[in-house]
Amino acid sequence: MAAFATGTAAAATPGAEAARVSEMFANYREALLDRDFATACTLTAPETDRALIANLKKLKITVATCEAGFRWIYSPTRQGGAAAKLADEITRTTRVSKITVTGQSATIVWSAKLDGRRVTVSHTARRIGGQWQLVDVD
Repeated sequence: MAAFATGTAAAATPGAEAARVSEMFANYREALLDRDFATACTLTAPETDRALIANLKKLKITVATCEAGFRWIYSPTRQGGAAAKLADEITRTTRVSKITVTGQSATIVWSAKLDGRRVTVSHTARRIGGQWQLVDVD
């Protein structure tokens, strides 16, 4: 990785980039389970953070940052912790089935259990400042 960072390595292969996207997505999920919202928010694109804040505002919830948004969503006092339990179930049962990298963008196809059934979801990631970040997280 150090050689890649200094520019002495050859261009990354699509497989290597897919592995980096997979690692980022795993780190994001782990951060959510650990309630490490600061780390989770470093793995989301700026427009994703803005969308999170805007979506909460529609619910009349005012937060100023991505971290504050996640703290509200995962609050143990909110609905008796039901939302956090549901989010954790999704995170724990996630299985990535495909990652496609095209230049600076990637698509992650994954599934998770929701109310006992497996649901397939697709998310986009984009390389920003050399780091892969999730673009469309709801």
